[in-house]
Amino acid sequence: MDSTPSTTDHATGPLVITPVRLLAAFATAPDPWRVASIDYPLPAVLGLAVTALLCAHTSVLAIAEWGKRQPGELRAGLMPRPGAAL
Repeated sequence: MDSTPSTTDHATGPLVITPVRLLAAFATAPDPWRVASIDYPLPAVLGLAVTALLCAHTSVLAIAEWGKRQPGELRAGLMPRPGAAL
């Protein structure tokens, strides 16, 4: 029976994912929409989606509505910082 790989390496401990590391990883993802002049950077969209999912908003509509209700400071905080390290 196959099992899900563990996020714990007994030699180094649990894998720690911080918001900064997550957004920095999203920033490395190719953004196919950028050439189509869509105004929403992919890392920000992914960050918003993950944050909404963690708040139990599981449908695309619920994620979009949740994101629209959030203050500008939160949405701005989901933008990756230049030079953020993984």
